[in-house]
Order: sequence, then structure tokens, then C-alpha cells
Amino acid sequence: MTWQLILELLLKSGVVACVGLGLSALSASRPAAERAAILRVTVCILLVLPVFLWIGPRLELALLAAPAATETRTWSLDLQPLAGIAVSGEGPASLPWTVIAALIYASGLVFIAGRFLLGVWTLRRWSETGRPVSHRVWTETLARLEAPQGARLIATPHVRAPLSWGLPPGTILVGEDCVRRAETAEAVLAHELAHIRRGDWIFALLSRLALALFWFNPLVWLLHAHLAARTEEAADALAVDRMDHRTYARVLVDLASNLANPSATGRAALGMTGSHASLAKRISRIMKVRPKASPRPIALLLSAGGLLAIATPLAAIELTPRIDATAWLAPPAPPPAPPAPPAPSAVLAPRLRPRPGAPAPRRSSFRREATSIWVRSPRMNGARSGPPPMRPGTPPRRRAGKPSRRAGRPTWNVAPRSTPPARAAPPPSMPREKSPSQRERPPCTPERPPLPPVRKFASP
Repeated sequence: MTWQLILELLLKSGVVACVGLGLSALSASRPAAERAAILRVTVCILLVLPVFLWIGPRLELALLAAPAATETRTWSLDLQPLAGIAVSGEGPASLPWTVIAALIYASGLVFIAGRFLLGVWTLRRWSETGRPVSHRVWTETLARLEAPQGARLIATPHVRAPLSWGLPPGTILVGEDCVRRAETAEAVLAHELAHIRRGDWIFALLSRLALALFWFNPLVWLLHAHLAARTEEAADALAVDRMDHRTYARVLVDLASNLANPSATGRAALGMTGSHASLAKRISRIMKVRPKASPRPIALLLSAGGLLAIATPLAAIELTPRIDATAWLAPPAPPPAPPAPPAPSAVLAPRLRPRPGAPAPRRSSFRREATSIWVRSPRMNGARSGPPPMRPGTPPRRRAGKPSRRAGRPTWNVAPRSTPPARAAPPPSMPREKSPSQRERPPCTPERPPLPPVRKFASP
């Protein structure tokens, strides 16, 4: 039981009780039985509300403030019999509000429910210790009013105001002084039998249970008081239909002026006189002669449907803490540092050396083969451009070029093919790997045979 749940119950029960009281007030011109029926439906919805909260769907509504962080404290305990061993832990620094709210709610629930159970036990004890009424006027009146089969009429000195309690057929308790006053028999029995026929004690039990569940809501207390008042007015209306209304009002005033209702019975049942605050209104309603109104079951069904239509979506709402709109802008908290890995061992791997007498790695023949090929470009290997070699028996071709100044006759100079000097092979202990371009190029063609010497031809 958290304070958020208590706040939800307070708001939802308050709305349901307020709507029920409002519908009952709107039907003030209707009979008291219809107004009491509306309040009965309201009480039943209040009892179903916690069950719907438990098993029904939920619609989260962020209206509450974010919960504050709970301060914790560390405690430790040394075990005296065991040397060197201690027990430690963490706990809240103070009693949290959740526990305090749960304790307050439970104490109120137990107090109200215990008070009602004590009243029921008191009524049962009075019913067992009392004696059945055998006075002829009371027994004849009970038979003439068509009392339910099995209804008991008990006289006990502990009861001063007549009352009825229990499941049908019910029990009627009257005082010894009231039994000796035979003129009050018809009014008392007509009123209490009306309670038994209507099942008012059952709904009074349900109303007391709703009051125990929502004792922290003042609107539920107001609903309970209005239901008790409308119940007494409905019983008065049924009693007046069976006897003269003036005689009934006179008996009611006489009982209220001479008798008092003990507090023990008020916990589980209401006496005939009720509270002094509602007695004046009851007398005024009894004395007003009104035409009997026809029942309107459709209006009662519409009122009950309106209550259900309001309570059903209201019960699905669940209040949750608000989330700060700027919380997502803040960087997330860094994760905890992982534990340091264990230190590596100081053992080093031995250095691998080439075996003695092993053949040296073979050098690639790409460079050697490439140098034996005649290159046309003058920018490679420092060679000068010149005509290609000529085959034997082929007449020379004229080419434009710079004439020579030897012997006064122009000649063509053809530079011999220059061969770059060979590079020294790397030492065998340092093998040289191939470059990526060497590994991707296709193997070169085999070496060509040596070219014949270049001849010099004189120009014609």
C-alpha cells in the first residue's frame, strides 16, 4: 500500500460518491425508495472499485511528482562468539513514507471494521439472552402485518429504541418499557417489518464495509449518512401506507423524546428513531400528504448506467510519476569501471633463429628479366631513344634526327642498348618479401637471345 495507491483510491472514490450524491439530490421530488436505490448502487460500485483496480486494464497518467531518493545507512554487527567475523548491511535512514501510510490506513480499516463486528456480536448476544414477546397485542399485530415466516420478536432490557437486524427473516429487538406500551406496537412493527422486507440491514452492512475501505474520504462518510437517512424515510413511507400517518408521527416523536439509542447498537444497526438531526425532516415528510408517485424503473436504470459509465474508465486510470522533459538531454551516467585484468606472466617467448646450413631465400627474377628487355621510353634506366634493331638484309630507313659532323657527311647515331648495373643480393639472414605489385603481375617471358650489333649506315 503506497501513497500513490491511497491517492488514487481517494480521488476515484470521491468522484463516484459525488456523482451518486448528485443523482440522489436531483431526484429529490421522487420517493425516498428510489433515492435510496441510487445510493445503494453507488455503495456497490465503491466496493467493486478495488477489485477492478486489481484485475482491470490500466491507463497510465503521469500527474505525480517524481519520488525522492531514499537515504540509506550502513550498519555492522560483530559476532562475539566467532572472533574476526562481522555482519554488515544497508537499510533506510528513517522509516519510509510508504510504510507509514500503510500503517495508518490499516489502523483505520481495523478500527471501523472492528467496531462494526463488535456491534454485531453485541446484537447477537442480546438476541440470545432476550425473551420472545408473548403479549397478545404485539403477537396479533405481528400476524396482521404479515410478517415473514420465521421472523423473531425479542424483548431485552438492553435495547431502548426498537431496531431490526440480521438476514431475512430477521430479528426485531424491542425494550421492556416499549413492550408494556401496547399503543406503540403497530407503528413499531410496521416500521421494522418494512426494513426487513427491503433488506436494509444487508445494504447497511455493505455501506459500513465501504466506509471501512475508504474511511479517509469524507465524501464516503457523507454517502453513508445519506443512505441511512434515505433508508429510514423509505421505511416510514411503507409504514404510513399501513396506518394513519398522524398516529405514526406521534409515536415516533414519543419514542424519540423518552428513549435513547445506546451507542453499542448504533455500530451495527439503526434504531427506529434514528438521529435527532434527521427526525425533524422525517416528521415533516410524514405529515405532508402527497399523492402516491408511480415508480420509474427506467430512470433508476439510467442513473445506474451513468454511474457505471463514469466509474469504469475512472477505475482504469493509474497515476504515475512525471518524467522530466529535459532528462533525456543529460548524458547518461558512465558505466562502472570493469575490474582490472590480472598481470601477465614475465615469461617471454624465445626468439626464433634460422637453422645453420639452411638455403637462403630465392630472390625473385622479375628485376633481372625486366632489365634484359629493350625499353623504348628514354626515362627508364637512363637509356636513349633510338630505332628498333634491324634484321639482316633489310635496307635502312631514313629518320629525322640531328646529323653528325664527322667526315663532313651527315650520319645517324644510334645509341647501343644500355644495361643497368646489377644490384647486390641481400644477405641471406634478411629475406626480402615480394611487394604487392610483384605478387599480382603475371610472370615475365623468358629471356630473348642477344641482339646483333648495331650498324651505322651512311646517308645517301
